[in-house]
Amino acid sequence: MDEPTSTKSQILALLRHGPLTVQEMAVRLGVTRNAVIVALQDLEAKGLIRRGGAERTGRAGKPAFHYEIIAESFERISPAYQAISPHLLKAGVQDGDAAAKRFLTSVGRSMHSELTAHLKITGRAGLENTLNFLSSQGAKIEIVPDGRDRIVVSHSCPIGVLVRTDRRICSAIATLLSEATGLEVRDECIYEEKLTCRFRLCAANSRAEIQER
Repeated sequence: MDEPTSTKSQILALLRHGPLTVQEMAVRLGVTRNAVIVALQDLEAKGLIRRGGAERTGRAGKPAFHYEIIAESFERISPAYQAISPHLLKAGVQDGDAAAKRFLTSVGRSMHSELTAHLKITGRAGLENTLNFLSSQGAKIEIVPDGRDRIVVSHSCPIGVLVRTDRRICSAIATLLSEATGLEVRDECIYEEKLTCRFRLCAANSRAEIQER
């Protein structure tokens, strides 16, 4: 196991019990202060932890700051989600294709509404903001032109556990992209051992035009 990943995991485990300073973490983990600082910078950039107040030591020099977990962000990466989410999906889509389509469409719309509210903007979140959100969840995204259309491609599927449970889950992401862009979005994902996400943004067909047919 590579050291940076191991150090970050151990730091998160420590901070679950309460705030600590860099020095306290270094001592408990038996690593250098620099190793802790590097790991903290990455965890802070990912929004998993934050720097709290300074500890008054009475000694000269820079103050020692406490670091603490951001509870809501940490909860989102809990491995418990990996265990329970496939069962929730099965329960939600067990009533056939029509019911599953309605259910997953509502999931995509709900995701878009939450994203829009989180960004504190009105109207559609827009493609860029939506792709930034998906990237923050672990997708490795590129946009590939295909005639007038564009294809959103990710060679890393952040919801692979769900997709392998029921590939129809991809329609929720298609709905999210459709809500964000106002375009018809088609799921063209590749379901092999290595999953590849592919969503076609159909330039010729807006959702309004499709609904009018």
